[in-house]
Amino acid sequence: MTLHIANTDNVSDRGALELAGAGDVTTADIAGTTYLFVTGFLDNGVSVFAVEPGGTLVNVDNVTDDATLELAGAMRATTAVIAGTTYLFVTGRNDDGVSVFSVAADGTLTNVTNVTDGGALELDGASGITTVLVEDNTHLAVAGSLDNGVSMFSVGAGGTLTNVDNFPDGLAAPLDGATRIATSAIAGTNRIYMFVTSINDDAVSAFIVDPDGTLTYDGGASDDATLELDVAAAVTAAVIDGTTYLFVAGHGDDGVSVFSVDHEGALTNVDNVTDDDTLLLNSPIGLTTAVIGDATYLFGTTNFDMSLTVFAVAADGTLTNVTTISDNATLELDSAGDPTTAVVDGITYLFVPGQLDNGVSVFSLVDENVSAVGDVLWRHADGTVAFAAHELAGVPNNWEIPATGDFDGDGDGDILWRHVDGLVVTWEMKNGQYLTNHNIAFASTGWEIENTGDFDADGDSDVLWRHNEGAVVTWEMEDGEYVVNHNIAFASTGWEIQGLGDFDADGDSDIMWRHQEGAVVTWEMENGEYVQNHNIAFASAGWEIEGTGDFDADGDADILWRHQEGAVVTWEMENGNFLTNHSIGFASTSWEIEGAGDFNADGTGDILWRHAGGQVVTWEMDNGALLQTHNYGVVPNAWQIRGTGEFDLV
Repeated sequence: MTLHIANTDNVSDRGALELAGAGDVTTADIAGTTYLFVTGFLDNGVSVFAVEPGGTLVNVDNVTDDATLELAGAMRATTAVIAGTTYLFVTGRNDDGVSVFSVAADGTLTNVTNVTDGGALELDGASGITTVLVEDNTHLAVAGSLDNGVSMFSVGAGGTLTNVDNFPDGLAAPLDGATRIATSAIAGTNRIYMFVTSINDDAVSAFIVDPDGTLTYDGGASDDATLELDVAAAVTAAVIDGTTYLFVAGHGDDGVSVFSVDHEGALTNVDNVTDDDTLLLNSPIGLTTAVIGDATYLFGTTNFDMSLTVFAVAADGTLTNVTTISDNATLELDSAGDPTTAVVDGITYLFVPGQLDNGVSVFSLVDENVSAVGDVLWRHADGTVAFAAHELAGVPNNWEIPATGDFDGDGDGDILWRHVDGLVVTWEMKNGQYLTNHNIAFASTGWEIENTGDFDADGDSDVLWRHNEGAVVTWEMEDGEYVVNHNIAFASTGWEIQGLGDFDADGDSDIMWRHQEGAVVTWEMENGEYVQNHNIAFASAGWEIEGTGDFDADGDADILWRHQEGAVVTWEMENGNFLTNHSIGFASTSWEIEGAGDFNADGTGDILWRHAGGQVVTWEMDNGALLQTHNYGVVPNAWQIRGTGEFDLV
């Protein structure tokens, strides 16, 4: 399996947003909508965004500090659901306190309570914050980085906070500079553990959280020559195959240490990774984990490398670097802060704040591969392009694949791209690999690419265009480059181009048209020019043309039809004329025809199908009839078919 990471949105501080010094993010799902909460340390506030399908952000509320709130130096945030209401908890490092907000169904915030440091509380320099559920009791834990301790609160109805415990530095636990908190259930026990990092003690402490919210110190780990705990700045946990693993980032060591946690809470070091030119772990500051597919991943962010580093976590807790993403002019990763993940419409998204970029970046995370059926071009929702088992590259989604073709006559199918601004580019392919790209030309947005075909029988595919007012033009290609355009003819907009094929077996691709009232016509092409039209036949509006292919291996392209109720028929063509029709079979409307091609290299065109659930099937054809079906399994719907071609000719 391969993890696909694609940037889906970036939001910078502006107007009413509270993103200056964006340092932490957390999420909550309310009535089917996922909301993202971002703290702005320099703005002394919080911004709320609805996460739209596709991973885009829409701002719905912004709250800034005032005389009542504890948001000066808004640092960290977490959420919890109490008696059906979602609450947001935010630490104010400069206010030495915590503000609590109820979150409405539309994502707007209403302040319900505020707690400031005083007495026995450990809220001076309030930093790390998390909620923990123990036997149906919700508690809030807050780390005071200047008080060097942790305060525990029970969370009551209405979001009220009642202090139940305070654990200062010096009572066995090393909490000098307590800064981050993570919690986890421990497999094989009914215990909930809380882990707190201390930047001055270079350590992580483990506590048992009792049902009443009180803490019992239960050991931990301190930095040594092997571990990466110098200035321990971030912590997160995950359970893999029944074992709890703890991940701790050492800001001063430029690395991450991994520990297994046994049923008594004891930590055993299982792996350590440190910064190098590939990992980019200079001063890690944030960690989170997520399960994508059947794999667990660790995501780490850094201050100085301005990057996001991704690791796959093995069943034994060891880390393997998967990829690293560095800040650029588009992303908001400068001094990247604490990340988090959420699932929206079945897709996992990663949210990363940028403290110096004053913004937040969003990435989709998908772990899946394409079908092994050959000669099919796929594109993932994150932009990745692949065929069979070959992944080629990721391309931003403002580039579209309108067609494929052999533009340089070398026998390998190439990929035709068009940018939303009109630029046309080809990817030249060789033996199943991307070789180079060719910048072809530019066309205004009034022109649309309809298909590709060899209209002059020179062995190179040409590009067929149509203007929205009806003009038809081809771009003649030679050795992968644009040579000249041919003004073919004009057709009224009541006619649509439905496909291409060599219907008269003369070596030139011809153009197939269908009128909105049902008439089918072909334009016979010769040496790149229009010769004559052939009135083929008429089909009622319940029938749709799905493609063309030589389904009987006689050298003439035939026409593939499907009825709206599921019947499949071909029109056999001979010398440019309709000869007879063949009833091929029937498929329920949950199946769609995705294309035609000779997928088994027997000289006969076959039919490519895909089910609404993702299953991929081909119908093998022989002498114009269905011979057998081939099942290639299920491909997640984040992958879509974008064409067919001989991409791996060797």
